Amino acid sequence: MNRIYRIEVAIGVVFAVGSAVWGSLVLVDILPAPAEPPVSIVACVIVVFLILNLSLWLSAKRSLHWPWQPKWQMTGTLIATGIFVAMASYGILKWPAAPVRVDGQRYVDKTGREHTESSFRAFKRWETAFPFLWMPFALSAITTLPAMARPHRNAA
Repeated sequence: MNRIYRIEVAIGVVFAVGSAVWGSLVLVDILPAPAEPPVSIVACVIVVFLILNLSLWLSAKRSLHWPWQPKWQMTGTLIATGIFVAMASYGILKWPAAPVRVDGQRYVDKTGREHTESSFRAFKRWETAFPFLWMPFALSAITTLPAMARPHRNAA
């Protein structure tokens, strides 16, 4: 069971780093933002990892051993949380009435406030990158589940 867990955590780290790199490249406009944010891809990855980790947690007779030193887990979780909080704060402060959308020849938000084309493109980059920069935060929380203490079951 621990071996499966180690492999699964390694795959989670690869997904988390890959998604953070891809999201960062979109955010800084090195990669183009797709027409629609790929939220469904992120949601599928999160659901698969959630099911796998819940299964490991429920089927193990005791808590599984975290594959690396706890300080690496804490460092990774803090970095992922910092990225998530920074990205969410930036979006909320920059576009409080998001989403920014095309309305004829204008770019407007929910309140009808007009935005420039560059602001609209920046919003689309942020909107695309946010789920991918959120994934490391979610995966760091989900992959620690099997290492958590299991609740005691009363013998009936």
